[in-house]
Amino acid sequence: SRRRLSLEKAVGVILAWSIQLSSQKFCKTQLGLNESTTAHWNRHLRSVSAEAVGEVSHPIGGPSNTVELDETLFCRRKYNRGRQYGRHQWVFGGTCRETGESFVELAENRSAATLLPIVQRHVRPGTTIITDGWREYRCLAEHQFKHMCVNHSLHFVELSTGAHTQTIESMWSQAKHAAAAPLRVDVEEAVETQ
Repeated sequence: SRRRLSLEKAVGVILAWSIQLSSQKFCKTQLGLNESTTAHWNRHLRSVSAEAVGEVSHPIGGPSNTVELDETLFCRRKYNRGRQYGRHQWVFGGTCRETGESFVELAENRSAATLLPIVQRHVRPGTTIITDGWREYRCLAEHQFKHMCVNHSLHFVELSTGAHTQTIESMWSQAKHAAAAPLRVDVEEAVETQ
């Protein structure tokens, strides 16, 4: 098949991908690959990487830790301008303040029925969880978590408790910036690199 590469070229693609140099232009000029082969190998390497990360993933947080949770919507703009059309994808994630560990997962929607199983998979019981005021998070206190909420319509740091979600919001900002970069990173790729 036209996607089969010599060992030398395969190692070249893997190396280029690992240092984020696997653009169409780079692979064509430096490795002699066509667009179809480059796209195939980039997808394949992302898939293998995501699978490997999923296999070694472990729950974050714990009784003496705080995890910020949030969901965000990744959208594509037609011609990268104006209103958001086309593909959109909910992404849910969390980050532990004490350890810096985080997780991200694609979500069908942002309902409690979708988000709660993700939280239970990725966050240890007894963890203090901080979220925004989205109503679907109200069930967290009923499932072995201490839940604190920030009402973003009033302020970004809860005055009485000091609770905030600025760490996870920053993570989303960085991921969306990467997705909007000139190389046009795919949403799944931006999520998998976090």
